[in-house]
Amino acid sequence: MQAVTLITAAANADRVYFIENGEYSHSYHDLAIDLPTPTSDTSNGTWIEYSWGHCYFQNSDDSGLACAVRIGDGRAYYSVDLREKKRHCFATNATARAVKLCQSVTGKKKGYSSGPYTWFSF
Repeated sequence: MQAVTLITAAANADRVYFIENGEYSHSYHDLAIDLPTPTSDTSNGTWIEYSWGHCYFQNSDDSGLACAVRIGDGRAYYSVDLREKKRHCFATNATARAVKLCQSVTGKKKGYSSGPYTWFSF
């Protein structure tokens, strides 16, 4: 669950950044956390690739952070919306293991479908 640990630490650090700067960060490089060594990193710090998946800022105008975990042919995403103060886990519908991971992370048995994903908000 490196993705959940990393995104939780990043979200907490981004809340501190907001308190200190009056806006959310646009780069992981601005956050006061130690990141695991990535396999690749964009120069602006918005996308970091790891052997298990990747983490990114959803976009420069959003206050969200997300990590995606590769599970076979699918993905499970764990995201934090800092403005809405919500967390989500959403999984590709085609991969039962990804859905089970989201169920485990959120403690919820049922999610809702939207496009190619099953969403669990908590």
